[in-house]
Amino acid sequence: MATTAPRPAPTVGVDQPGDRPPAPALPPAIPSRTELPKPLKAVWVHLFDNALKTRAGVNRVLDDAASAGVNAVFLQVVRRQDAYYGSQVLPPTPDPALAPSFDVLRAAVDGGRARGIQIHAWFTVATAWHESYRDLELPAGHITRDHGPGTADPWMTVSRTGAQSREYFDIGLPELHDHVAGVVADIAGRYAVDGVHLDYVRYDGPQWGYHPRALQRFAAETGYRGMPAPSEPVWAGWRRAQSRAIVERARAALAQARPQALLSAAVIAQGPGPGAAGGFRETRAFVDYAQDWAAWVDEGLLDLAVPMVYMRESSAEQAQWFRQWLAFAGDLDQRPAGAAVAAGVGGWLNAVAGAVVQAREALSRTSGVVVFSYQQDSADRARGSFLRELGGI
Repeated sequence: MATTAPRPAPTVGVDQPGDRPPAPALPPAIPSRTELPKPLKAVWVHLFDNALKTRAGVNRVLDDAASAGVNAVFLQVVRRQDAYYGSQVLPPTPDPALAPSFDVLRAAVDGGRARGIQIHAWFTVATAWHESYRDLELPAGHITRDHGPGTADPWMTVSRTGAQSREYFDIGLPELHDHVAGVVADIAGRYAVDGVHLDYVRYDGPQWGYHPRALQRFAAETGYRGMPAPSEPVWAGWRRAQSRAIVERARAALAQARPQALLSAAVIAQGPGPGAAGGFRETRAFVDYAQDWAAWVDEGLLDLAVPMVYMRESSAEQAQWFRQWLAFAGDLDQRPAGAAVAAGVGGWLNAVAGAVVQAREALSRTSGVVVFSYQQDSADRARGSFLRELGGI
């Protein structure tokens, strides 16, 4: 007689295979933001000598920084719109001193990680050309070849009298804003940098910025008619909006490409400080260069602002200006919201003793100090003398 196998009893309260819906996908992890070293002790390293142009040179720079107690390097990787890294946006530099196929940024990122030093890729925004290129042929695709003086579509800034600059782009052109965002995304999307550092996010002075297309945009957006004087309030406000827009575009590009990385900028701090000048709105940064970097700090458009307080401690007037700017920077830095502020010290202008005085005060008032530059950190002693002193402060 055939028998029927007993059916298994149902499992009460437990979904059977195939009954339960698939588990929802977890959201992608949000990378934690990079934190600035506290206090920040940093140095700018530029590309106008051969310090960075070989692997041995990059290693020497980073070894020197590590032995001096420097914890971050602002490393120039774009000199004048030509790349010293494997860019997909900028053409490779024609610099004959660069070792063949050498990627400065890759070597610095790897070397910085091994030594515990942050690497912030430094990019000059509005600069187009320099005397160093006089005997070099710019490569195909270089922005100055395509949009420089004498081209069909120049981006060069124009003075109020109609003179065309050879060295600076007009930051009132949205094409330049797009270009800057593209470079930031290019760097941050392909290299594990700790940050991107902007420089020259400004006009070249109050008489510049009169590119015909910029004037057309200004008229269309404000309704202003005629040629504005540099002091015209509507024009001055529009100019400040252009430098701000570049920072905003860079911020958005960085957030998309590498959200954990920091955005910083070297900003103007020339002449009397805000206290003596009647407030920040009376300073040269705000009036002459259309760079309202105090607002960038307050509103968190930057993670770090580095006012370039390049003053001689040996000059009573400049020493006073230094402390006026330092007081302002310290006040901004202490606000609970917004960006950090660290003082940029002009090492090449000062004897080591004077630079040490300025650095010690900067470290006591702000988030840190950044020295210009690795190549010449003091006016009276061998390279590296001030940086080694900085490490002990």
